[in-house]
Amino acid sequence: MGNKYAQLVYNPFLRKAFSYSYQAQVDEFVRLFGKQPSHIDGHHHMHLCANILLSNMIPAHTKLRRNFSFWPGEKSMSNRTYRWLVDRWLARRYRLADYFFDLTQCIEGKKLDRVAALAKSSNVELMTHPTVSAEKAFLMSDEFQVILQHLEIGGYALV
Repeated sequence: MGNKYAQLVYNPFLRKAFSYSYQAQVDEFVRLFGKQPSHIDGHHHMHLCANILLSNMIPAHTKLRRNFSFWPGEKSMSNRTYRWLVDRWLARRYRLADYFFDLTQCIEGKKLDRVAALAKSSNVELMTHPTVSAEKAFLMSDEFQVILQHLEIGGYALV
């Protein structure tokens, strides 16, 4: 299954491989930093794949990155419904932010004001990649500093 929907399908034959990979990464984190990770967020959001979620290998009450959040019209109704159902299921077992957005999409879609408004009353995670020049420029801009002045800033390790 080499397509974008492969992570939606649970494959029992891969259970041990996923478990080994997850535990090896946690063990290496602990070896390098001397403590457990503050949260789980897999590369390309693989922590949300069926083989991880349905195995319960991530301990309950762990801080976990949720699915991206979208407003009506940004994704299909079926896409948003699927994300909502998964996030609702995750929230029963793990600790999640209320919303999760990508900085580049917010900049390009001119929706950072809406995200900032949500952050005044909700726990919002904004994913950034400062190695992306456009994101770094925005993060260092006066415009972003003005937005931050009105918000409580934190991180997974702080909450």
